[in-house]
Amino acid sequence: MNKESRPLAEKTFLWLLRNVQSDWYINTIEKAYFMKLASLFQEESTVSETGYQIVLNSEKIVEGQFEPNSFIKKIDLNIEKIVSGENQIELFGEGVYLMTVKIRGFTSDLPPSSQIKVSKNYWKLKPIKNEEGNFIFTKEAISSLQPGDELVCEILIESPYQFDNLVIEDGMAAGFEMIRNDYVYQLQDDQKYNNSDFPMYVSKKIYDQLPVLFVTRIEEGKNMIRYYLRVRDAGSFYVRPTQAYLMYFPEVRGYSKEYEFTSGR
Repeated sequence: MNKESRPLAEKTFLWLLRNVQSDWYINTIEKAYFMKLASLFQEESTVSETGYQIVLNSEKIVEGQFEPNSFIKKIDLNIEKIVSGENQIELFGEGVYLMTVKIRGFTSDLPPSSQIKVSKNYWKLKPIKNEEGNFIFTKEAISSLQPGDELVCEILIESPYQFDNLVIEDGMAAGFEMIRNDYVYQLQDDQKYNNSDFPMYVSKKIYDQLPVLFVTRIEEGKNMIRYYLRVRDAGSFYVRPTQAYLMYFPEVRGYSKEYEFTSGR
């Protein structure tokens, strides 16, 4: 970063960081705002050309320049330079005010043939006030249900290895609906299962009236994924088992048990 422009560059980066979800932006409008801001900032840069160097394990392996008005550049690394175990990648640049990097690798080898273990549980939510006067939610065992009750569905994935790109296809009772804006739910005594230093991003969609969750990464051991439901109708409802599998290796999969619910007036 250029010292003269560092405050603006830092503000730009923080703005981007607050608005990013998973590996891209929330919507195209915010992407357009950032690209416009980036181009204006680039015009005011004191360095006319932007160059970069990539050092892998203390050896410079790639160097070059970014083309004007180009925001994306694909750089291929020589796989023979990558050693087994840990590899250190360093990036240097002149005139570069912001760089976000995604490193992706692919292998033709199949993942281990072990299956993942899937279990699921439902809890009834009850709002209470904490010591600060804010509303949080406690989980209670389900004894009875009424239309309007809110539930949390907890899907526990136990994996023998770290995996990327997990798909969860869950059953949902016909008389229930998924709550899309679930960021307001803060659970009391929230047990943390994710043992990674990286956040777990979960994209929640509805396909054929059923929840489908896309998880960017799960770690070895226990991983908890949640989504929230509201009881809409009275009646007796069947919920099919949860199916979880790797997007690119669907033979690695697991299933939960099925459920039945009764909601009365």
